[in-house]
Amino acid sequence: MNDQKELTLYEILRTSEDATRSEIKSQYIMLAKRCHPDARMQMQQMENEQTIDFQIIAEAWKILKDPKSRRKYDRELKIKELAEKAERFTNRNLEQAFRAVGQVISLASSSPEEKKNDKLNYDYDDYNYMNNTTSSRSSASIEIEDEVAENAAEEVITNISISTIEGTGKQDDTAVDALELTEKSIDLEERSSAELEKEKGVIEELELVKEQRLFATLQFTEFALSSDEAEQVVKRLQFDDDATFANLRSTKKAIEKEIQSLRKTESQFTEQLESYTEIDREWNKLLNKQEEAKDNLSIKKNEEIEARKALDTAQKMVVDSKNELVKASSELNGVEMQIRKRAHEMDKVTLALSKRQERVRTVLRRKTEAMKGGMHVDYITEQDVLKLRRKEIQLLGESEQIASMVTQLQSRADKLKKRAKT
Repeated sequence: MNDQKELTLYEILRTSEDATRSEIKSQYIMLAKRCHPDARMQMQQMENEQTIDFQIIAEAWKILKDPKSRRKYDRELKIKELAEKAERFTNRNLEQAFRAVGQVISLASSSPEEKKNDKLNYDYDDYNYMNNTTSSRSSASIEIEDEVAENAAEEVITNISISTIEGTGKQDDTAVDALELTEKSIDLEERSSAELEKEKGVIEELELVKEQRLFATLQFTEFALSSDEAEQVVKRLQFDDDATFANLRSTKKAIEKEIQSLRKTESQFTEQLESYTEIDREWNKLLNKQEEAKDNLSIKKNEEIEARKALDTAQKMVVDSKNELVKASSELNGVEMQIRKRAHEMDKVTLALSKRQERVRTVLRRKTEAMKGGMHVDYITEQDVLKLRRKEIQLLGESEQIASMVTQLQSRADKLKKRAKT
């Protein structure tokens, strides 16, 4: 029987189970240099040096260098240790059981004189009376006693084995469950890291598409250029103080001043738009009121025809309705004058906004054409600009979804870790 213990992969590489990957790698490189077939020729002079087959070392490193295969091996190693512990515990209890059974069998097979000498608390006369003999036991009596002893021994061994295996099995199951939960939590963390990397890629692509769309917007007057977008273009441009830039008659401060002016114009435009919207809302309200007055006038006329007996009353109501119509029409005319005035002012502000946008667009286009923002700007069609904008919105949504998935995966991993610890 070979009592030599089988070495674990950690013992093969002469390291501990808690060693890091870099420590295991260092041990592997050191042993590989010493145990490689080319190096064994130089090691033959060292008679007391114990070497391990290089193939075994390489196989150990192949398993331990990969985190997944290493976790799987650690789990198998833990299960094996638990099984060996259970086996040793079972064997120890079986040895005690066999010792007790041996005493029972020895008691059953001994003579009355030996029982007296050994002080086993047996009464010799009672023993002879039970077996109907005056000298010694019969062969049939001996066989019966032996069978009883064997049955008792078998029952003792069976009870000890079952109780030991059941108790140890429960411990093994608990340890295996904890290892599986830990492994699942690590897998979730790896998926979370992968999703984070994916999110970084999406964000980078989002920034690239956004940058292409911003620079492409400078080429077309059909697309409005806001002050915020102009600032983003400025951030992507590389400003310096060399002579080439000075000849462009546009410095960074000048561009920022133009953008600030554009923002002020946008604010004025927003205020005028709100004022125009309020006047338009009031105009619509009065227009509805005029329509209601017209409907009311029609109703009253019908009442005048149908209610001849109440002619005086109906005529008065008609007059009142006409007065309301005149009043509503008069108010409507006044509002229409205000609308025309506001519309004229709105046209002026809109024209000023368009001029400011075009001026900023021209300055940024010149700067882009002179410096190209440290990158190559492709001149694309209006349809491509719209596609870039849609792509920008799509990537932004994907980034938010990935961030949400990362949060969920990390939460699940933390919960599995807590379950594994308990």
